[in-house]
Amino acid sequence: MNADLGCIDVCLPCYLTDHYNRPGELLLGVPVDGHTRNGQIKDALRNEFNSLADFGTPEDLEFEAALAACFAKCDGRKTFDKGLDVNGPNDWDEPCYAWFLLTWPVEEEHVS
Repeated sequence: MNADLGCIDVCLPCYLTDHYNRPGELLLGVPVDGHTRNGQIKDALRNEFNSLADFGTPEDLEFEAALAACFAKCDGRKTFDKGLDVNGPNDWDEPCYAWFLLTWPVEEEHVS
């Protein structure tokens, strides 16, 4: 099943106003800072998806294709967002997150 993945926000978790995860949606968040590379985010998203995939995602969901499309124009070695603060070793307790929304089509239930 086709899916779409896109970055919707970069913020602290407390600022995320809509937690999504409605039918056909899965919100994925990965910690980032000013040194985080695109390739690191891609790997972290794969790990996050694999840890959450049993929470209502269809078995035939083409996550890898959606992930590849999301990062198709990104160099994995380049910094995701140079404007973010760089975290020191003790700054990862409450990091900023890059939030990605994974969406897929759902069939509407017909009530008789």
